[in-house]
Amino acid sequence: MNFSELLARAWHGAWIIGACGLIGLVLAFTYLAISPPTFVAQMIVAPPAQGPSQGAQLGQTISALGFGGLLGRADPESFQMYENLIFSQAVAERIEKRHHVMQVLFASRWDPAQKRWRERTGLAATARGWLYGILGRSTGPATPSVQDLTSYIKARLRIDSPAVNSPIRIITFASNDPDFAAHMLRWLHDETDGIVRENIRRRTTKMIEYLTRDLPSVTNSDERYALTQVLVGQEQNLMLLTVSFDYSATVLDPPVPPVSSTPGIGITLITSLFVGLGLGTLIAMALPASRLEWLKRLPRRIIALVLRTPEPATALQRRSLGSGTQEHYDG
Repeated sequence: MNFSELLARAWHGAWIIGACGLIGLVLAFTYLAISPPTFVAQMIVAPPAQGPSQGAQLGQTISALGFGGLLGRADPESFQMYENLIFSQAVAERIEKRHHVMQVLFASRWDPAQKRWRERTGLAATARGWLYGILGRSTGPATPSVQDLTSYIKARLRIDSPAVNSPIRIITFASNDPDFAAHMLRWLHDETDGIVRENIRRRTTKMIEYLTRDLPSVTNSDERYALTQVLVGQEQNLMLLTVSFDYSATVLDPPVPPVSSTPGIGITLITSLFVGLGLGTLIAMALPASRLEWLKRLPRRIIALVLRTPEPATALQRRSLGSGTQEHYDG
């Protein structure tokens, strides 16, 4: 079958192509009508600024002593910790403790009057319990857990890079509430940065204690000078850790409530239309002409079957019916 024959089949089945496109639009309108919009808030972060550069000889000495990267402000390790921890259960637990977000996310299971969680009820809960019982599994507690919140965050949080090898990260969070999406991004950043800050503070404090305790016993002048600079750098780092600005990641573009949902209405409708048209084209090209004609007449046959009414009785049928009734009474 050559290309011209395929085009002829598509032209012959233009009606089914249009019908599939219309069905795609109907399904898109239905989806937009029953599904809540999704709003995606965005925040752009970058690694923190590095501390002042040291001399080459001093840097070699510090590296040889095993203290490389401990001078000045946060090192790249803190940004890597930030990227890994933002998805963690520890961050979710801190957010729940401070902001009680599970009462908002799982509002259908929270009883504000009794201040407690409701037991799962309804057909879905019954079917789930029955299925889990067959599988020998527990349905779990009625109260949502931090694991549920962590799973919720992982499903809606994304970290992307605008370019290959770019240090900048674009963090997005999707929610049905635009204000909640922006607040959640800010909370995720603050709590993640707080955990990294606390970990670095503990490490820095121990390093300062170690240097303060062992520095008087160092007799080599070069090593003593290098360790003194490390101690100064650690004290500077500890001072920065007590300041309230971002430590492990610098926010370049703070999150704001998004004004438009995603995907947009136009994109959804256009995508559904073209998918329907493409599917209709494949059907028109794949089916033979006889089958297309049968499909074309099918709606008419269905309508005729639904609207069919009994035909009026003929004169002969009426006379036959009347004679049969008279014989019944005579008998």
